[in-house]
Amino acid sequence: MQTRVKATVPTLRETGRYGVGKLHERHLDLHRQYGDICREKLLGREIVHVFSREIAQEVFMQEGRYPGRTVIEPDALYRTTRGIPLGLLSLQDAEWHRLRRLAQDRILRPAVQSAVLPNMDRIAQEFVMRTDMLRSPGSDVMERNYKDELHLWSLEWKLIFSLPLYKVVPTPTWRKLAAAQDTFFRLSENYIKQVLTDSGDGDPETQDSLLLHLLRKSELSKEEVSATMTDLFQGGIDTTTNGMMYSLFALAKNPEVQELVCQEIRTHLPEGARVTPEVLGKMKYLKAVIKETFRVCLPGCCRLWPVIFGTARQYDYDVVLGGYDVPAKTEILVHHRVMCRQDKYFRDPLTFDPTRWLRDEKTPRVPTYLFMPFGHGVRMCIGMLNIILTIRRRFAEQQLQLLVIRMLQRFHVECEEAELRQVFSLVLLPDRNPRFIFRRRQGETA
Repeated sequence: MQTRVKATVPTLRETGRYGVGKLHERHLDLHRQYGDICREKLLGREIVHVFSREIAQEVFMQEGRYPGRTVIEPDALYRTTRGIPLGLLSLQDAEWHRLRRLAQDRILRPAVQSAVLPNMDRIAQEFVMRTDMLRSPGSDVMERNYKDELHLWSLEWKLIFSLPLYKVVPTPTWRKLAAAQDTFFRLSENYIKQVLTDSGDGDPETQDSLLLHLLRKSELSKEEVSATMTDLFQGGIDTTTNGMMYSLFALAKNPEVQELVCQEIRTHLPEGARVTPEVLGKMKYLKAVIKETFRVCLPGCCRLWPVIFGTARQYDYDVVLGGYDVPAKTEILVHHRVMCRQDKYFRDPLTFDPTRWLRDEKTPRVPTYLFMPFGHGVRMCIGMLNIILTIRRRFAEQQLQLLVIRMLQRFHVECEEAELRQVFSLVLLPDRNPRFIFRRRQGETA
């Protein structure tokens, strides 16, 4: 294969400099050193890195019906050893497509978004009330550690980028991962039992649930339903939780942006009014803020923090990328995070500017294949799935919009941290627990 960089194993010096937690910084250095495309061998894996929108387009334009993605080996091993179906995260080809089709057919209907909105709004309001209770008396500081619930994916990524000793002996990290996975599967099984009980009692809300819809499909075994629900749990945690944390941080560090969002909320959602899809559709600036949060860094931070650093593909046929031959079964990583830092795609790329997403005659449209925080195409990241209810990206975005709305209706958000760095995991996680300050807005009472 032709390449711009010799395929070598990273040196001990490089490994010590970056470590697993700083691989996203190494990707920036690879782009600076080798340009828009390069390859490397890492722990026996052949990886091609793509750092330009134009070559990213070539990657996705060559997708077949069943676009492949690298199997997450620790997850696959855990499920195989326990006799559990692999699920959407690790299945490939026709079996993956079958499960995906059966899981998503119901919620592709536009009416479903409206149907789940009241419950999503209720959950958002309950979370705001819980936030209110957890504030420290006198300081309004939130002391709760948000990172605990993100720990599962971090464990999995440590196993992926380590010597596969866990396949031979149960290492401490493997035992922690297995225990966390056991908890997820117990939760899924408990929900299945509860839904079956409630449906037998004629509960009207249960009749419309995705879980009951899957259980009634003769093509799916109960074990496959449990595996799918576990995928939804895991995917919902790492994307929506991180997305909300970064959104709050962006608003805290840009008070003028926070005030503009509040003005938009007051304009389209008077006190006591009900949130509807039509109301959300009018909040253009809020949507722009969320998009910019996934794309850009804050002034003085010099850190981009999208939740997903890039999109992975692996094809069972040869492809040509950037004029170079890429053999079948090569791992391809499209680095959206690196592309979003380049001034050839974004004006002032390190500036937090939500207005770049407002579509008008003065604002150029962001090109396709450049900004894809949830992945691309039919193999979009499972992380966009809102727990139990959603598969489509619009639900994850709707969840973030609702929670930001309800938060800003009650609180002015601040943060004690001057900057928020990231740790490389299966997704990009914050390196610390941000100490948010939630001050009640004037006129708000308990």
